[in-house]
Amino acid sequence: MAIRVTGEDVKKIIDTDLSESEIEIFIETASDLVDDLIGIYAAARLEKIELWLSAHFLAMSLEPQPQSEAAGQTSVTYQGQSAMRLDATRYGQMVGMLDTQGALSDAGKPSASFVVTDVLD
Repeated sequence: MAIRVTGEDVKKIIDTDLSESEIEIFIETASDLVDDLIGIYAAARLEKIELWLSAHFLAMSLEPQPQSEAAGQTSVTYQGQSAMRLDATRYGQMVGMLDTQGALSDAGKPSASFVVTDVLD
């Protein structure tokens, strides 16, 4: 499937000095995941998911960004950690909201299964 968003689109939702061509790797990665994992939504929603997922990947590649700051007693809280997956950035959180089936949120998570056998006579 074709890439749905541009670097210009991504720059509308995330503040970055990267050029549109430098953002392409994040878009390509997001597009691959959207194509591979979710196809159940209308084209317009897939485009939005790809946009926010691209911004999430870009944000995760940057130095930790302050989420909150304080002056008295100096305090800084940074946005999430990579182990938080989509919840690590506000962009990823938006992806989670758009992907109501949870395909991207569940991708790569370990799964468990079990088999029940009847051993009673």
